[in-house]
Amino acid sequence: MTLGGRSAKVLLAALAVSLVVNFVGAGYLIAARFWYEPPPMGFTRAVLLAGRIYPPQIQDALKEALGKRPEALRRAFRAMREARRETFEAMRADPLDRDRLTAALAAERARTEELQEAGHAILAATIAAAPADVRAEIRPMRGRESREGKGRGPGGAPPQDGPPPPDGPPPPDDE
Repeated sequence: MTLGGRSAKVLLAALAVSLVVNFVGAGYLIAARFWYEPPPMGFTRAVLLAGRIYPPQIQDALKEALGKRPEALRRAFRAMREARRETFEAMRADPLDRDRLTAALAAERARTEELQEAGHAILAATIAAAPADVRAEIRPMRGRESREGKGRGPGGAPPQDGPPPPDGPPPPDDE
């Protein structure tokens, strides 16, 4: 069977459109797979990603508080970044000065703790300003409670059909 005339032209146009769509889609997938670089994990982005465990009202308040870039938070972040830079310099030094590296790691831990304290102060103030019914919606993201079937983020644990699983390993098969 051969096609001719108008139906052949329509079929040929449809084939050409299909090929273009497939090549564009394949190119997109290949580019996304091999050339995509996620944005760097800055402090604000890390806090906002971790903030997904909070209800939207608290998330919005956190975004607003972090958007103001409190001076204590900026100072702590700069100090941590400088301590991290010093740690990497100490690790790359030749010859390696173990005392310098140990001191740099200790300083980095201390600066990280200061940054956490500054972030936690903002978080505590934000949570304290939220009403009790909004705070009641806060759920753990992951960890022990989610493994036990409680909490898995803002939506809670998914519904289960049947009774909960027993604690401990499954009983051996009696065959």
